[in-house]
Amino acid sequence: MGGASRRFGSPNALARFEGESLAERAHRVLAEAFEDVVVVGKSADGLELPFPVLDDGSDVRAPIVGVAAALRLAGAELCVVLPTDMPFVTAALLRLLAEAAGALTSRCRRRARSQAPIGARRCRSSNGGSRPATSRSTERWETSSCASCAATNGSSAT
Repeated sequence: MGGASRRFGSPNALARFEGESLAERAHRVLAEAFEDVVVVGKSADGLELPFPVLDDGSDVRAPIVGVAAALRLAGAELCVVLPTDMPFVTAALLRLLAEAAGALTSRCRRRARSQAPIGARRCRSSNGGSRPATSRSTERWETSSCASCAATNGSSAT
């Protein structure tokens, strides 16, 4: 919720679909799929919605701004982002996507522990095992030799 809605002519988050606004529908579907839901948008728009909207922190109106803000504000290692203008997405589909992403990241973490590239710094975790040494858990992928993780963070796998 924070795009310009130039083609639509009015805030598409408030458009009605099957008895609810697109924003309410997206929030409901996310809440059916996950415990925690974070909604980002433009506070300055002052849209009246039955849930809090966190400001995305930018004057730029572009979908990527909302995605970046959601990732920054969610505070989770895995995030599912749902634009308001996708009313046919279901909670089941979102759960399926999250499960697939979770399986991928789990596989990559195992691989990162066992096949760290030469030069990767290692540290001891509290349970006695070793893991890549990073300042944030999402940065683990930088030490991974997994091509999928490398593609996700824009680096190359070794």
